[in-house]
Amino acid sequence: MKTWLWAALLIVEAATLQCTSAQAGTADIVRIGTLANYPPFEYSSSSGSPKGMEIELGNRYCAVAHLQCTWVTLPFIELIPSLLDHKVDAVLAQLTVTAARSAKVSFTAPVTYNSVVVLGPKGSAITEDPQTMRGKTIGVGADSVEAAWAEVHLKGIATVRSYDDGAKELQDLRDHKLDAVITDQPAGYVFLREGGKFDFTFLGQPLDDPMILGAGNTAMALRKDDVALREAFDAAINAVREDGTFEKVSAMYFPFSMQPK
Repeated sequence: MKTWLWAALLIVEAATLQCTSAQAGTADIVRIGTLANYPPFEYSSSSGSPKGMEIELGNRYCAVAHLQCTWVTLPFIELIPSLLDHKVDAVLAQLTVTAARSAKVSFTAPVTYNSVVVLGPKGSAITEDPQTMRGKTIGVGADSVEAAWAEVHLKGIATVRSYDDGAKELQDLRDHKLDAVITDQPAGYVFLREGGKFDFTFLGQPLDDPMILGAGNTAMALRKDDVALREAFDAAINAVREDGTFEKVSAMYFPFSMQPK
């Protein structure tokens, strides 16, 4: 039996979500899968508890939707399999909405906009054009949209190294074990802000491949049959965006807007 039926109908009034089910507040805990090593979106505090921009947003979504939520940190590659295996009930971890992922899971209303960029040493001839990466060693996140793009566009052209740990990927770039990494723009921005700007920069233009990379929006992922839970999060996500909370949280981490398009 589904545990989310109590949340089947939600209404938004004055940017506050009110649950209309008689069982509101008595539902099982919603387990949200996320990351522990992807600052500033998700990372572990000194006490080990999850922190970051999406953790703050996720906590707000749960409060607005009157859901009792808990965070479960996992490697990125295990997020969607854990969702499908019912080990978690939702995923919030900068998941770009793509056709391939949409075939497996259901996505909520967009949470952020996140472009894909190439990051490498200043003065490099590498750009977003795959031909400029010929013979180079390029880093990507395991099971990411960047990895999917590299599988299509860099096969037989460049050596592609896949990383479960984004911090290790960027450290290898800093140590010149990689010629460039393909990553999302906010993660690249944080790397540059924290000292990389003296030696590294964005190379070329953001990648443009809607079939593989999607339109750039990220969202929460849920199982396809958890319709009521998705609708609850949809309403909460829209309410948090409309009441200005999203921009306030975003501004704490980035000098540019992460507003979905």
